[in-house]
Amino acid sequence: MAELVSVITPVYQGQGHVRRAVDSLLRQTHQEWECLLVSDDGTDYLGWLRQQGVSDPRLRQLFSTRTGSGPNLTRNLALRAAHGQWIAPLDADDCYDPQRLERLLALAGETGLAADNARVVDDSNDLVLHLAFSHDRQGRLELDDFFHTHVPLLFVFHRQLIQRGWDDLPRGADTLFNLRALEQAGYARYCTEPLHDYRVHRASLCHSADAGERFAEAYALTLQRLQEDGLGFGSPQMRQQVMALIHFKQQLNQLFSQRCAQGYAGTFQNFVDDLPPAELQQLRQ
Repeated sequence: MAELVSVITPVYQGQGHVRRAVDSLLRQTHQEWECLLVSDDGTDYLGWLRQQGVSDPRLRQLFSTRTGSGPNLTRNLALRAAHGQWIAPLDADDCYDPQRLERLLALAGETGLAADNARVVDDSNDLVLHLAFSHDRQGRLELDDFFHTHVPLLFVFHRQLIQRGWDDLPRGADTLFNLRALEQAGYARYCTEPLHDYRVHRASLCHSADAGERFAEAYALTLQRLQEDGLGFGSPQMRQQVMALIHFKQQLNQLFSQRCAQGYAGTFQNFVDDLPPAELQQLRQ
């Protein structure tokens, strides 16, 4: 019997895109899934989907206790209610390729953890901008690989690897959640081919006028928490490696903000792509 996958999808003002995410689940070749839609704005999304002609018993709905509580608290609500042996996050504005769950489950059997490359898509025109990784990672992901992408990665997790939920942090809780599972698993199996879309929007946090300042505050808070309580990482060595990763991202964000103040008009990804390898390496030290 196929193993059940619990797909976790927080939804806030999602009428413009949640059907696309749900439709991508309905097309999955692995049929044993449930989707926990967590309404974070009080909307009855199951009712709304039925009005659009979409109804399936595998779709479940939960409501956050406070409107706008954010993706981390709503993911934790879904995690507590999930029935599956496997957990798979899916943001309401993203979507899976039809074989994603089937292929990642086959890989995840080795360590309990698997991920695919991400296809970064401009939501305004459906153009593919770039991939999370431009080079093959030799079939596996380790912590060092997180230094080489600035795109949030989507994993499929076995429940046994999840010792703690998503932290109530303003930025980066998904990365910390992934890294804690990675510490438990040792490494993640990796599919070089992108099997999902990560959609980017002009109205997102990354494009706001105060994005650099908000990211700087989030990185500083994360480093403080790592020093104070470890954020659930088991070994001092892993904690230090994670702190080095967050510090690296903090340094990149600071440099990007400085260049923007000097007139740079490109995106963060363009900025990173244009940095000389020697300068990137210096930021890691």
